[in-house]
Amino acid sequence: MTLHVAANSQSSSLLPMTAEHERGAPHALYVGQETVEVVTTDQLVAEVAPDARRIALKLDVQGYEWHVLRGGAKTLPRVMLIFIEMSLQPAYHGESDFIDMFQKICGLGFECYALHPAYTSPVDHRVMQVDALFARP
Repeated sequence: MTLHVAANSQSSSLLPMTAEHERGAPHALYVGQETVEVVTTDQLVAEVAPDARRIALKLDVQGYEWHVLRGGAKTLPRVMLIFIEMSLQPAYHGESDFIDMFQKICGLGFECYALHPAYTSPVDHRVMQVDALFARP
């Protein structure tokens, strides 16, 4: 897939940035592209932790979170914690917004235990992204 490389180290993504993200974070504009290999969560876990029974999953994949979770159908039953960055306002075209992600993760059998602001817009001071902790009850 094509990875859009950002000028900062946090904003590179497989998805294009929204205009609102570009306005709020001009230091993060894309400066290039690279072709990268993408594997599913199931493939990665099978390679690095095939026998793990209790997994904590941290996702900070710049709008690609739902794709990562979808690619973990075999792994998700062993996941006990998900720590994920979620957008209140879309930062990337094609990403799931906060309400959609919240409902999807709860639908997988998790409950939300904590929310913390992760990124606040310097333009209008709105919280744009939050870090969320979900756990199995």
